[in-house]
Amino acid sequence: MADFFSRSDYIVDIFAAGPDIYDVSAGRSLAYLENILDVLACLEPCSEAAFDVVGPALFEKLGQITSVVAVVQDWDRPRAEFLRRVKAMGVELRIIIIRDAPT
Repeated sequence: MADFFSRSDYIVDIFAAGPDIYDVSAGRSLAYLENILDVLACLEPCSEAAFDVVGPALFEKLGQITSVVAVVQDWDRPRAEFLRRVKAMGVELRIIIIRDAPT
């Protein structure tokens, strides 16, 4: 997805959270796909939801963001409530759940 959008006129913001938060913008000569791939390659699964970490940074930028693709490891009440808040900010939202078991 990042490759497709970074090759067009779109600006792609990658927010990745776990123990640390990563925020990379790409597109329109802001950064290259390699920067995004470097961040994604560093990510490790996080057993604790990091919404307290990613929330403030994400909600600060949501006024400038039109779409969010959320990739989560499971589906539960904290994730649902967090993403409901994202949707309430007026952005388009798609959720991808990556889990090798029932949610």
